[in-house]
Amino acid sequence: MSTTQIWSHYTPYRILLLAALTPLHIGEGRGEGVLDLTVQKDPIFEIPKPRGTSIKGALKSMLKNILRDQRKVEEVFGSDPEVKPTKPGTVMILDAKLLLFPVKSSQGLFNYITSTWAIQELNSLAE
Repeated sequence: MSTTQIWSHYTPYRILLLAALTPLHIGEGRGEGVLDLTVQKDPIFEIPKPRGTSIKGALKSMLKNILRDQRKVEEVFGSDPEVKPTKPGTVMILDAKLLLFPVKSSQGLFNYITSTWAIQELNSLAE
């Protein structure tokens, strides 16, 4: 089955722009000791790349705390892993793509930059 055939079963809904308002550390889950220092990265470009499963888990946790109807949260995001048999959700969240990169600056702490490649990546998702 080709990639096109696989993706034809899904209906893209939205591209979300996420901004971290506080320091963000999405770890690999393979660290030793108390703190997991390994950050999720793109294996080719070695830039941070938060996985869709991490984003989905954070959104699910947040909505569990906000909504009173836990069945709706489970319907959208799926059952918790410890629930057997597990139930899949109706939403699929892809890995995040960085659009802006912080760089050190002589004018203040840092500035954000982007690149033609990052914009092309965003455009390819929008098509």
